[in-house]
Amino acid sequence: MYHILIITMLCCACCVQGYANYDGKTVPPLPTPSNVVYCTTAIQFRMALLTQTANRSIVLMNGVYNVANYEPLSISASGLSIRGITDDPNGAVIVGKGMNNCVDVEEDMFRMVGGSNVTFANLTITESRCHGVKFQSGATSHTVFHNVHFLNIGERMIKGPATLNAPGCTVRYCLFEDTIIPPSIRCGSSATDSSGDYIAAMDIMAADSWVIHDNVFLNIKGPNGQGRAAVFLWNGNVNMVTERNTFIGCDKSISYGNLSGATASVTGGIIRNNFIIPGTACGIELIDAVNIKAYNNTSFTALTLGNGPIICARTQGCEIKNNIIFGGFAFLEGPTPDTSRNIAVTRTLKTVVSRWFADEAQGKLHLKTDTASAVNTGLALAEITSDWDNLPRSDGHTDIGADELSNNATAVNFAAIANGEPFLAVPQPNPFNPSTTVWYGIPTRGIGKELLLTVTTPDGKLVKTLKQGQTSAGTHSAVWDGTTNTGKKASSGTYLFNLNAGEYHKTVKAILAK
Repeated sequence: MYHILIITMLCCACCVQGYANYDGKTVPPLPTPSNVVYCTTAIQFRMALLTQTANRSIVLMNGVYNVANYEPLSISASGLSIRGITDDPNGAVIVGKGMNNCVDVEEDMFRMVGGSNVTFANLTITESRCHGVKFQSGATSHTVFHNVHFLNIGERMIKGPATLNAPGCTVRYCLFEDTIIPPSIRCGSSATDSSGDYIAAMDIMAADSWVIHDNVFLNIKGPNGQGRAAVFLWNGNVNMVTERNTFIGCDKSISYGNLSGATASVTGGIIRNNFIIPGTACGIELIDAVNIKAYNNTSFTALTLGNGPIICARTQGCEIKNNIIFGGFAFLEGPTPDTSRNIAVTRTLKTVVSRWFADEAQGKLHLKTDTASAVNTGLALAEITSDWDNLPRSDGHTDIGADELSNNATAVNFAAIANGEPFLAVPQPNPFNPSTTVWYGIPTRGIGKELLLTVTTPDGKLVKTLKQGQTSAGTHSAVWDGTTNTGKKASSGTYLFNLNAGEYHKTVKAILAK
């Protein structure tokens, strides 16, 4: 009976798709696990790890797993997957000794001691005085953190020390969150880590080719406003990508470098399309950084006293372009990076600029008006082909900042109508099931031209032809019922709506979530 229940729950869980993270983004579901060991208690989880083998999936049923008496939990098997039973990471919660405990001030909940292609997914890691996951030793390449909720970790939620040997890791769709601010002075093994400001989400050294994307970093800060950065990369990293993330209320959001460091912090890499609602210190920091590109980020707040400048010191060959920056630049020492085509917002202008954005209170810095000076004024950069939503910047005019106005949802584009321009709106509802409506407009000068409105997969395979023929002027709509041209039901996933009308070409995205 118990085994039947487990199988039933797994089957139900596999049908749950499209979990929405804190920022509203839909988290892609993982494939159904294989070679599975199911756990319902902390001791079962411990035994599964003690007997771990390559390519095994340890699946945690919903519940709380207090591992305080079993730490550190060592990970050594290649291909190991540790995941919750559902797509909701708050279902399976792994708990340590406490964020401010004095029993184990060097607490590591998980230690990576070998094994490549390890995956943590769909679970919560919480309440550790020091680290959530630490890369301790061994070759641990291509580790994946997928839809993990890191909550109230005292020092580092993910720690990669100077001995790190873990190229090609990915951190995606995770929520890094502190709801507790540590005290100014706390239990610690040194003066440094006794400070409540000695706190970050990710502290990574000596990494190679990591991609950090579509995560949320919430309230990563110290008691005195001097916490380390949410994404803190320093001491020998190369080719690091930080993109499409959201940072809210962190003392520092992104640091490629450390003022106290003495070696190249990050050589090669990009920081792009991030939303930053800054805390007390800065939005982006480049220190001892070499050939870093900071493109199309939006760092702004009008609702708090936060400050979101870009701070630079001792950089080489860095470029800072197409950013919206509340607080401007601070160049402390060394050469000045290329800062072409940014919008630096002063405090006297913040009320005006706040009208550009849709809903800062909800962490959304989407543009909502084409009167914003960011619209259509950015540089065309080869590395910038999409925006924060991962929608293509396809209208031929790049906006400054992380968002592309032309991708934003609206039933009818009244500005385009007034200007006699064609338009294609983002389908509504989005995500949808089973159907969605897409609106498009054709001006009078477009009458008689060939029109084609299609639905395709992201790789360009035709799914459905919605409209085809000669254009007629005015505002029109088309409904996609989620079926293909052959009448079959399309599977869950992302689809592109493509409008071709004469010389006008536009693509928008919608998600079918069953």
